Amino acid sequence: DYIPLEAFHTSFHLREDKEKEYVLTGALEIHFINMVKFRRQKEKDIKNNLLERWVSFLDETTAQDVIEEIVQMDSEIQKTADKLGFLLQDKDALDFYYMRAMAKSDITTGLNTALEQGEQRGIQIGKVDIARKALYAGLNVEMIETITGLDKDTINRLKG
Repeated sequence: DYIPLEAFHTSFHLREDKEKEYVLTGALEIHFINMVKFRRQKEKDIKNNLLERWVSFLDETTAQDVIEEIVQMDSEIQKTADKLGFLLQDKDALDFYYMRAMAKSDITTGLNTALEQGEQRGIQIGKVDIARKALYAGLNVEMIETITGLDKDTINRLKG
């Protein structure tokens, strides 16, 4: 939910900062489609809304019967479904797709783990910094232990 707006689809244009009515070019737009917000949407209008039809087609959580209905409604989506069907028959292409998906998952997991470890390291450094300042201010070890959650041995090592 990077963009804090309610709509699942948002569109942005390049405008001059001071004169907002001046658009640099009409040839460039940036569109965001938030799948989480789309999935939360109670009613989807696949019959009348082309974007919702495409997003439903591409959403891996869409029921197979709905996908079949969508494919019958739109010749461009039918062509895409045919090409996807052809690609999925190619074992090498399918293996590549799954390897890429696993690699993306591994990268995400690695980044999340690194972020969590970094946060924990930062918290620990902050506790040690507070303990040093508290020792300098003359607080006793028990009080510092209560405030920071550090053990007595760690706090005593900071004295020297």
